Amino acid sequence: MAIKSELGPLELTIMQLMWKKNSSTVREIYELLSKERKIALTTISTTMNRLFNKNLLTRQIQTGKGGLFYIYKVKETKKGFEKKISRNLAKQIVKSYGNTASMKIVQEISKNYNKEELDILLEELENLKRTKGSEKDKI
Repeated sequence: MAIKSELGPLELTIMQLMWKKNSSTVREIYELLSKERKIALTTISTTMNRLFNKNLLTRQIQTGKGGLFYIYKVKETKKGFEKKISRNLAKQIVKSYGNTASMKIVQEISKNYNKEELDILLEELENLKRTKGSEKDKI
C-alpha cells in the first residue's frame, strides 16, 4: 500500500483511527492504542503534531478540566490522501522512466482489470487525447 511509504508505522496507525473517528484528542487516541501496546501519551502527542505539520490533521485548542488541549480533525480523507500519493508516485515514475514505465503500467493494469474497468480507462485516455488535441489547435 502506497500510504505505508508516506507515513511511519505509528503515523499510519493513528491516521487509520482518525479516518474512522474524524476527530479526536491525543488522550482518546492514547486510550485506544494503549490497550494494544505499551506507548507513552507524549509519543502520541508528538506523532499527532507531526501529522498536523504534514497537513493531514487540523487542530483546534480547547479548554477543559485539565487545562488546554487540542482537538484534532482529519483534513483529508483516506481516499483523497491515496489519490495524492498515487498522483505524485505516477509523476515521479514517468519523469524517471518515461514511456517504458507508462507501457509497463498499462500492461500491469490490463492483467488486473476486468473488461468494464478497462473500458473506463480507455474512455479516460480518449478524453485526455481529445484534450491534448484541442490544446494543439490553440497554438
